[in-house]
Parts: sequence; C-alpha cells; structure tokens
Amino acid sequence: MRTFIATLLVAGSLGLTACNDDDPDTDTDADTDADTDADTDTDTDPEPRGADNMPMPTSANQIDRAGRPAISSALVGTFEADPNDRGMVRDEYNETGLASASFNAEIAANLAIFDAVDTVCGNQLAYDTADSGYGFLATVLNDDQLYIHADRAADTCVQYLGLEAEVLGLVPNGGCGGRAPDYDIIETSYSVLVNGSFADFDDGVAGNDKPHSSSFPYLAAP
Repeated sequence: MRTFIATLLVAGSLGLTACNDDDPDTDTDADTDADTDADTDTDTDPEPRGADNMPMPTSANQIDRAGRPAISSALVGTFEADPNDRGMVRDEYNETGLASASFNAEIAANLAIFDAVDTVCGNQLAYDTADSGYGFLATVLNDDQLYIHADRAADTCVQYLGLEAEVLGLVPNGGCGGRAPDYDIIETSYSVLVNGSFADFDDGVAGNDKPHSSSFPYLAAP
C-alpha cells in the first residue's frame, strides 16, 4: 500500500527541467574568416535562458503558493496524462489568489480518489457525510497557507496540520501550528487524505539524512 501511494504521487508530481546547453562561447566550428565587425559589438548582456527564452516574471505576478507541502502535487492536476497539461494546471493554481474558489472542484475530485485508496469511502479527514462530501475539505485545502497559534509556545508544537484539525473540531489539541523541519510532511498528508489519520500511510522514507538543529535557522549538517 505504501509503495502504491508513493508511486501515485511521485509519478504525477516530478517535473524535470534542464539548462540550455547551447553556449555561444564554446562554438569551435565557427568560420574564423567571418566578418570581424561582429567582434566590435560591445553589447555583453547574456541571452535569456529557459524554455523558448521566456522573460523573467515581473515582481507583480504571483508565481507560487508557498503554503502546505504536497497539496498541489497531490490534488491539482495529479492525474493529467499529459505532463504539459499538468504543469499548466498547476501554474494556474499557483497564480490564483487564495480567496478564489476556482480550484475547489478540482481538489474535491482528487480527494475522492485518495479516499478510495484504502477501499473505505468517507473516512477521509473532515469528510462531511451529511452535506458537502469532499467539498468542505477542498475549501480548507484550497486556502493553501500555513497557520500558527500566536499565543502558544514553540514547545507546544506537536503535529503538522494539527492546528487546522483542532480548528475544525477534529482533535482537542493540535499544538502551535506551522511545520517543523523534522515533521514527516508527506506521511501526514497521505494519511489525512486516505483515512483521516496522521501517520498510517507514508512514502517509505524514514527521515532526513541528517538531523536538523532545534533552533533557528534549523540547519542540518552537510
């Protein structure tokens, strides 16, 4: 079961890119008898690199949601067969404001797929059997940002997504919110989506290669 979950998400979420290998300064086949006037060109600005030499985005455009890990890869465009289509859907999601409900239906449809992984429908976290089904959790997750409790000390941090679950009335004490470097984010995310637990399903990764410091900036050894 764990292998299935890992394959399901990793295959749909990996997007590999590479730098442009064409470097004009390393072309040794150029005609050495070419017009030497070209050598007098004083414009030394490098050519833009990337797919089709697309310009860099302006600072006024939102290009990402730095919110809860795994939400977009698990619930947005996950089952698009064409990787280009999947990328376009996620780009649109990342550019969309948090107040927009335009991706609620997309997220709800994928929530239904994850809920069926353990063959028991309706046991997903916050599933509403009486009213909106997957719509309620879809609305919560579409608000893709981390929350912290300003009045709770750091030593009360106990669980990723714990504060959200507490606010929803699903657990009595969810801790301080946010995330710590040693939280198993993927295990928690899979478990919440499959059967409403915090730790029943994971990707088979036991932990970080190196332990993180417990104080800011929480760095790990190289």
